[in-house]
Amino acid sequence: MNPIDNSQSPRLETPDPGVDRQGPPLPLRHSVRFLLVACAAIAAIAGVTIHQARVQFPPWFSPLAELGLVFFVGLIGWYIWRIHRPGQIAPSGRQKGATWIWVMAVLSPLCASSLHQFAPFRLDLAAVWSQSPPDVKFIPFNLLLTAASVLGVGALAALHFRGRGRAAATGLVIVAYVLLIPNDDCTNAFNRPWITWLGASPLMFLGSNVALLIGHCGLHGIEPRLSAWLMGLINAGMLLLGLGHWTRVVW
Repeated sequence: MNPIDNSQSPRLETPDPGVDRQGPPLPLRHSVRFLLVACAAIAAIAGVTIHQARVQFPPWFSPLAELGLVFFVGLIGWYIWRIHRPGQIAPSGRQKGATWIWVMAVLSPLCASSLHQFAPFRLDLAAVWSQSPPDVKFIPFNLLLTAASVLGVGALAALHFRGRGRAAATGLVIVAYVLLIPNDDCTNAFNRPWITWLGASPLMFLGSNVALLIGHCGLHGIEPRLSAWLMGLINAGMLLLGLGHWTRVVW
C-alpha cells in the first residue's frame, strides 16, 4: 500500500507576524505627522503665551483658553497615534461622511478669517484696510492667503466629487503646509513672541491646519463621522474667538 500523497492537499498557512496584513498605511502619513507635531508645538507655545499675558484678558478667558488648548493638543496627539495604526485606511472617497468633511474643510479658513473681521470677504474691505495700522506689513499676504485657501479648498472639494478623491485629499495636506507659513503681524499678545522670533505669526490658521489634517485622515477612513464633528468643533472655536475679538469682549 502506497503512502498517501498530501502534497496537493490544501494547507492552512500560519500568518507571518512580521507581515502587515491589515491594510495600507495612511497616504502622506509622514507629512501629516510632521504638520500635526508642528501644530501641537505652536499650540503649546500659545498656551504659555496666554498664561503669561493673562492680565491683558478678561479673568475668565485665560483658564478657558488654556483648557481648550490642552484638549486641542490632546486631540492632535490622538490623531498622531491613530494614523499609525494599520488596517484603518480606506481609499479616499469611499467612506461615509465625506460630504460633511468637505463642508467643514471649506468653512475652516472662512471661520479663521473672523479673526480679521472676515476680511477679505467683506464689501467694505477698503474701509477696513484703511483702518489697519501702518506698521502691519503682512496683512496683504494674510488676506490673499485667506481668500486663496477658501477658494482652493472649495476647488479640492469639487475635485473630490468628480472622482479624484486621492488627489483632493492630498491637496488638503498641501494647503496645510502653506497655511503654516507665518502670515500675521498684528501686534497682540498672542502674536508678540512670534513677531519677535520670525517677524510674523502662524497662529491665525492654526485651527484650520489641524482641521484640514483631520479631514485628510477622515477621508481615508479614520473615524470619518467623528472627524467631521471635530472639524466643526474647531471651526466653532475659531469663530467664537474671532467674534470675541471683533466685539472687543476678549481683546
